[in-house]
Amino acid sequence: MRKPTRRESPIVAVLLCAVLVVLWILFAPTQFGGRTSYVVVNGISMEPKFHKGDLALVRKTDSYNVGDIVVYRHPTIGPIIHRIIGKEGDHYTFQGDNNDFVDSYHPTQSELIGKFWFHIPAVGQPFTKLHNRLVVAGLVALSGFIVLLPFALGEPKTGRRRGKRSQERREPAMNTQSENGQTLLTLLVAVALASLVLGGLALSRPLDRTVSRTADYQQSGTFSYSAPAPAGVYDADGVTTGDPIFTQITNDVDFRFSYELTSKQAADVGGTAGIQAVVSDSSGWKRSLELLAPQSFSGTRFIAVGTLDLSRVRDVINQFEQTTGISSHQYSVSIVPQAQLHGTLARAKLDASYSPALKFTLDQDSMSLVTNGSSSDTGASSPLTPSQAGQVTYAAQAPNALSLLSFRLSVATARIVALFGLIVSLFGLIWYGLLAFRGTRADEASRIKSRYSVLLIDVDDANFENTSRVIDVVRFDDLVRLAEREERMIMHQFSSGTDRYYVQDEAITYRYRLAARSEQPRNGRSRTRLATGELR
Repeated sequence: MRKPTRRESPIVAVLLCAVLVVLWILFAPTQFGGRTSYVVVNGISMEPKFHKGDLALVRKTDSYNVGDIVVYRHPTIGPIIHRIIGKEGDHYTFQGDNNDFVDSYHPTQSELIGKFWFHIPAVGQPFTKLHNRLVVAGLVALSGFIVLLPFALGEPKTGRRRGKRSQERREPAMNTQSENGQTLLTLLVAVALASLVLGGLALSRPLDRTVSRTADYQQSGTFSYSAPAPAGVYDADGVTTGDPIFTQITNDVDFRFSYELTSKQAADVGGTAGIQAVVSDSSGWKRSLELLAPQSFSGTRFIAVGTLDLSRVRDVINQFEQTTGISSHQYSVSIVPQAQLHGTLARAKLDASYSPALKFTLDQDSMSLVTNGSSSDTGASSPLTPSQAGQVTYAAQAPNALSLLSFRLSVATARIVALFGLIVSLFGLIWYGLLAFRGTRADEASRIKSRYSVLLIDVDDANFENTSRVIDVVRFDDLVRLAEREERMIMHQFSSGTDRYYVQDEAITYRYRLAARSEQPRNGRSRTRLATGELR
């Protein structure tokens, strides 16, 4: 088998890259950004066309018609490959070719995975192993190896050097432009391989990943109360928020509680709210009185209003003292709104309760607001404006990332970088291949001058052929090896439209001769003819 030459290697690499790109466009899985899905047949509902263990390839399309074999996603079973037998509105009706019943589930087009393209018998089970990320990475590496293979099989450099001086002259023997071209070619191939590896890693991971987030919220409220009183007792017409309440002149007190839930995240909540009055003493006894039965509300705000009957409070205290024989000069009365919230906050389930307390002291003559300190349960700065912070945890989508050594790169950015690198390297390889292809068509004299200009010396019509024995060589590379072995320059002579190259070794002159390479017509235009070496 003939190995590709160095001039052929770029062309072969470009062709291989083009083949890989076409294969990727045709067969890239949808998980990696392609349009092809791979489905393993697990039943007999489509026999005799498909059998269990077959691998079916389906492709996403814009329209699906009756008679098409399509894979759709069942919400509980998973992917199913059946034939469309009808359509009603946005819903499709399916049936297996081997079934005598119609599928009970009628998917919409958004649930259709793809239309049948072709299938490969009995390879479904081995194919499932390709889902492993290590296998994907291995396939990417194999693709890169295939691209590099033509360069590995290219022909070696001509000749071996002998001696220290010959070794020092080995690099100058190659033209700087040629060396730069080889460096550029190596760089392009390296970029292509790195882009393939990066793209394979990026495509083997989803763009987003599920992470846990927290959403903060604040429950706050405002208490107020009022009651009628005789004129002249208070500055206002009656009892207002903050005033003491004298039991001899006031009996019914109206309490109002305004509630609000605030958050930077969207909230969709509702619940129930009511108000209770709790009468207690220092011994730990307490009795609850309902001021407002629980009422339903929706949204993040509500207002609850209840009325406290002080005569009823006094009756409860008298009953306690008569029954227990315990009496106290002072009791506590707490107004407690009770809110139960249900709903969602930042798409997370929210179940919360809120029961701040507005405390009063009650003696024989009055009921006074307690203002020294705040409720430890609410952490409020004022008893009239309590607040309570809360937090929920919810699942959110965050950009996925790749860890490359000490760097982190988002999957989306990695895909863009890999695509950009592939495009740049592919166009670079195509450009280099075109130059190399043009180089193969250029006349040999130009190629020799371009590659071995450092070894060449242009001479006049010196008569080498009459002064020594002349031996013709078949290939110019053989002449180069002779020159490097003997540490001599190659003399170039052009006359009568013929290029001749000589290396003198004492009494022997080695010659490589080309046929006429150009003519100068009368119209002044250069007409070039492909030169070939000849042996006489």
